[in-house]
Amino acid sequence: MKRSINIIALFIFIFIFFDCKNKNDDIKLKFDSISKLDFSIYNDMQITKRNDTYFIEINSQSYKIKKNFLNKNISFLDRNGEKNIPKELKAKIEKLLSFYDSIEVLLFRVDKVGNVYFSIPWHDRCTYYFLRLAKGHTLDSINKKKYSVYDGSWYFDKECSVP
Repeated sequence: MKRSINIIALFIFIFIFFDCKNKNDDIKLKFDSISKLDFSIYNDMQITKRNDTYFIEINSQSYKIKKNFLNKNISFLDRNGEKNIPKELKAKIEKLLSFYDSIEVLLFRVDKVGNVYFSIPWHDRCTYYFLRLAKGHTLDSINKKKYSVYDGSWYFDKECSVP
C-alpha cells in the first residue's frame, strides 16, 4: 500500500514539474514565432478578444464578432443583434480571425502606416508589448518613448501585476 502511494506521489510530482516547465517557456521563443511573420496584409487592422467576443477594427470601422467554437461560424453583432456585412469584408475578417487565433496574443494591430503592435500575457504575471516601427518612424513620432530595443527592429515594454 505504501509503495502505491509513493508511486502515485511520484507521478503527481513529475506531472506538476513538467506542466510548470511548459508554462514557463521563454518569452523569446513565443516572440520569435511571431516576429518573422508577414504583417503587410493586415494594414489598418486591429483585433483583440474578450470573453469569447472578438473586437475588430478595419479601416476605422469597428466590428464585434462572436465565433461558434464548434463549427467556427462567425456572427457580426451590433446593438440590435446580428448584422449582415459584404462577403468580401467577411472573408477579410475570417482571415484576420484565423491569423489572430494562430498566433495566440492578447492584442494584434497594424496601423495605417505599417507599425506592428502585439501584446502577450505571460505566465510570469507580466504582459509583454512588442512594436515594430515602419520605415521613417521613431518611438518619439508615435509617442511610445518608454519602449526599449528588443531584437533588431523590434521594441518592447513590459508591465507586471503585483502579487
